[in-house]
Amino acid sequence: MYKLYLDAYESQNQVSYETYRTIFNTELNISFGYPRTDTCSVCDEFKIKAKALRAEGNIVELNRLTILNNLHKKKAQTFYDRKKNARIKSKTDVEFQAIAMEHQKNVSLPNITTSNVYYKRQLSMYSFNIHALGDASSYFYTYPETCGRKGSDEVVSFLFQYLTNHLDSRVKHLEIFCDSAGGQNKNYTVIRFINFVVHKMKLLDSIKITYPI
Repeated sequence: MYKLYLDAYESQNQVSYETYRTIFNTELNISFGYPRTDTCSVCDEFKIKAKALRAEGNIVELNRLTILNNLHKKKAQTFYDRKKNARIKSKTDVEFQAIAMEHQKNVSLPNITTSNVYYKRQLSMYSFNIHALGDASSYFYTYPETCGRKGSDEVVSFLFQYLTNHLDSRVKHLEIFCDSAGGQNKNYTVIRFINFVVHKMKLLDSIKITYPI
């Protein structure tokens, strides 16, 4: 950026690199971050369509798309507001607990820098996390791809282990927050398991599961 500054103001009095750096860091409200990953597919689709509509000058369709995107964001914000309220409630109500659960990024093993590894088939290590919002405790279930998949059967197995071994016995109402992955969280297997825990096992009085969208 300093080189661009020198090119842009070649005919004017130019400051040194150290002066430029000091002004940039202390007086300009600019920051840098890593490129975003695992972004929302709906929002990404909106950005692509909006860019094309602006290039075409189609203001009517752009306005309609913007309204739909704003509605989508409000629905997502509702999810986070519910999660925040559940976290606050779980800290004060011993009969209520809220958890967030999700599969994490796969870890490829062995984790070495040798160039030949790029051409080899590495072993994928899976990790599933259940995070209790009330006391911020976390439970990690790790296993290699040879022992299981990242499907709904694994999700309910881990959830069952958590409910029967780690959940406070005083808890009567549970609220679960997770993403809308159809093969893992949002499916009949998970719903049937919740029904089994409440109506057959009588382990809890109620279980509520909340998805972002």
